[in-house]
Amino acid sequence: MIISEHYQTGIDVEYISDRVNRVASRFIRSDEDCEGLEKRLVNWCAKEALYKMRSAEDLQYFDMRLHPFSLSDGFVNTDDLKRGDTVRIDFEHTADYMLTWCAEP
Repeated sequence: MIISEHYQTGIDVEYISDRVNRVASRFIRSDEDCEGLEKRLVNWCAKEALYKMRSAEDLQYFDMRLHPFSLSDGFVNTDDLKRGDTVRIDFEHTADYMLTWCAEP
């Protein structure tokens, strides 16, 4: 859970599973880096977190685009193509789960 009195927030967590591979074409754009299960999970979770933070915009998966990133960075910049801006989405991954979160004033 993530709560703030001063920021809009979004969070998502998924168990590590190859389920994401079966639906990848539904949420990964052709211009996004999606090599490997972990990167596909970051993509899924980052978009879910941004969607939750900006729920009033009714963002669709293809309205968001992840910049190239490394799993060791712990964050990915993500474009909100409807609004025309970029949001930093932090992530943590373990052997069991992928967690993403974001916040803005």
